[in-house]
Amino acid sequence: MIIPKEELEENKEKVTEKEEVLVKPEDLINVESSGETIDFEEYDKKKVKIKGYTTIMVNKPFNEKGEYVKDLKKLIPHIKIETEEIFKIKSKEKGEISITASEVFALSKNKEGIWGVPLHPKANISKFLKDLKLPLGVEGLKQVEGKEVIVKVTEGKNGNKFLGFYY
Repeated sequence: MIIPKEELEENKEKVTEKEEVLVKPEDLINVESSGETIDFEEYDKKKVKIKGYTTIMVNKPFNEKGEYVKDLKKLIPHIKIETEEIFKIKSKEKGEISITASEVFALSKNKEGIWGVPLHPKANISKFLKDLKLPLGVEGLKQVEGKEVIVKVTEGKNGNKFLGFYY
């Protein structure tokens, strides 16, 4: 919904964050950055301990047969393994933010449709656990806390950088 400027002034209390507001080019102003610029490269190859793991849901464009479907967004459970804090940054909106490295690994379904940790040696979680010299599967996953990993700087498709780890 686009609201004309005159109507917007009269109804400020009715406007929510989800509504679109028409902004004229002549009304634009300069806005300072809300955070600091971070040189992620200085953290590349730094050793840090794993804090723990949790399950998260991730949107994936794959059907039940594992085939890519362009507009499909299906929530699939994954394991997220995260390190202890590497550094902190200050944000005007959120205050101090703790930065960690993390990796997300896909889970698999068994024949009964129950989600679990894949045991296949080519699965990324298996490669990761093997690199840490841990047993594959749930047994190894339960032992990751406190293990040391080496931070890896990765650049996403949009140019943003994030911290993961080598394995």
